[in-house]
Amino acid sequence: MLSVRSLEPSIIAFNSAISACEKSQQWEMSLWLLSDAASRQLAPSVVTFGAVLSACEKGEQWERALDIFSNMRQYDVIPNVITFNALISAFEKGQQWELALAALSALRSCGLSPDEVTISAALSACEKGGQWERSLALLCGMEKEGLRADVVTFNAAISACNAGRRWELALELFDQLRESTGLLPDVVTYNALLSACERGRQWQHALSLLQLMSAEGIAPDVFSFSAAMAACELGTRWDIALSLLAELRQRHIALDPGGLQHGRQRLRQRQTMAPCVAAAC
Repeated sequence: MLSVRSLEPSIIAFNSAISACEKSQQWEMSLWLLSDAASRQLAPSVVTFGAVLSACEKGEQWERALDIFSNMRQYDVIPNVITFNALISAFEKGQQWELALAALSALRSCGLSPDEVTISAALSACEKGGQWERSLALLCGMEKEGLRADVVTFNAAISACNAGRRWELALELFDQLRESTGLLPDVVTYNALLSACERGRQWQHALSLLQLMSAEGIAPDVFSFSAAMAACELGTRWDIALSLLAELRQRHIALDPGGLQHGRQRLRQRQTMAPCVAAAC
């Protein structure tokens, strides 16, 4: 017969349960399980902490993640790249770019080497914090560290340039993505570029990007058209903006009817006003 002691859960069983909580986004339960394991005199491992940190990251609980990470030394558990990645990702979701960079620095101080996940999370944190220069520095540093950026990483860097109103750098990154990496841009890439062109009032580039999307088999969505139309509007090319609006309707792309009507009226009003403004000048 099994003894009562043999029925006691092991740390491996707790790890499995915490991992299940992480996958189902039950971060509170993962914290309870960690506490329960400790109360049973079971020593949590780096795997245990990695799962709890990942649960906190998915639950957007960066402060909890920081507390858990800080408690690792209490159990003589040495963090690895996986635990650092979960922590940095938690900071990224919490828009804590300074803490993300501090964690990246701590990772290196521990003698560990960051991987693609590490840099991508830190870069995305900088992007959300409007730190486009730091985002580009992280992207440029990947090659020196023997790491290969993926489309998601490039998208974050392009979005950072967009936030920093550096449309020309965003286009340079796009060229690098297509010509030097062998990666294929996706709709997120194009939308970030179109938004950058909108902010920079670069309606010609916006139109070229919209055409390139279709040529490469990537279907523009409502955001793509909205950014391109806004770029044309800012460039006083209301005629082109109206034609894009008509094309959007022909493609049966879902758009709020009220927003569609308002956009059409605004564009036609400005198109009508243009000759009057020119005459006044």
